[in-house]
Amino acid sequence: MKNSVKRVLLFFLATPALLAAVFFLPYANHLTFNIIVTLAAGLAGMEVIGMFRASGLRAGALPSLGFLAAAVPPAAATVATLTDAGSELVLAAAVITVAAFLAGAAITVKEGYFEAALPNLAAYFFALAYPGLFALYGVQMTTLPFPSILIVVFLCSVFLNDSLAYVTGMLFGRNSRSILAVSPNKSLVGFAGGFLASILVIVTAGLLAPTVFPGTIGVRVIFGAIVGLTVILGDLAESALKRAATVKDSGNLVPGRGGILDSADSPLYVAPVFYYLYMIIFTG
Repeated sequence: MKNSVKRVLLFFLATPALLAAVFFLPYANHLTFNIIVTLAAGLAGMEVIGMFRASGLRAGALPSLGFLAAAVPPAAATVATLTDAGSELVLAAAVITVAAFLAGAAITVKEGYFEAALPNLAAYFFALAYPGLFALYGVQMTTLPFPSILIVVFLCSVFLNDSLAYVTGMLFGRNSRSILAVSPNKSLVGFAGGFLASILVIVTAGLLAPTVFPGTIGVRVIFGAIVGLTVILGDLAESALKRAATVKDSGNLVPGRGGILDSADSPLYVAPVFYYLYMIIFTG
């Protein structure tokens, strides 16, 4: 089966399943969605460790610890949504995790292996930051007003951008490729198609749910444009990581897509922008 067919099937199967989890399992402050975010972050963290190991940094970091590092921030944020702990819990969990990795390096490193300690720690700390800290904003969205609608709109603005960019790029972008060295197969036409898709999603959401996205259509266009641009940047940022590690995909867990990070790169990158921008524009 061709990768393009696998991508389409994945979109039409996985996306509705995720949206159904958001709409029909909102219990305990969307605990099901938050668990999915945490697991996805952990798996993406393992892939980050894999890219460090594939690079020339002499990192021998353990993927299982990469899972732990990346899962800590969204897991702590999930606990915070269920308790009165607040953001202090997330900060404390991150600091404790960093301290534990530093202590582990001091205790376990043997003579002749010290040169690997720094790249290993860099891999763990990177996984804690990305995808870990970025993923916690997916959890934070469940604390905003109208969380089910917001999460659905967020996912659609990202995934439709990615899908439309792929489709328009494949159909019409042959002559506008190689504009960026980090991802030469991406085309300007594809970027434009995805960018417009994000704007269309936000504008449509404002028409269907004006209470959730109040204000003028111009405000919604601006919001959608920033989201659309950030989706593109998130995809390119992950491409840069793969180029640095000299790997084609971050992993092989997702048919037709590669790894978890290959599918979650844009949602991760967009989540904090979407969260803060929504609070500033629509709740400020």
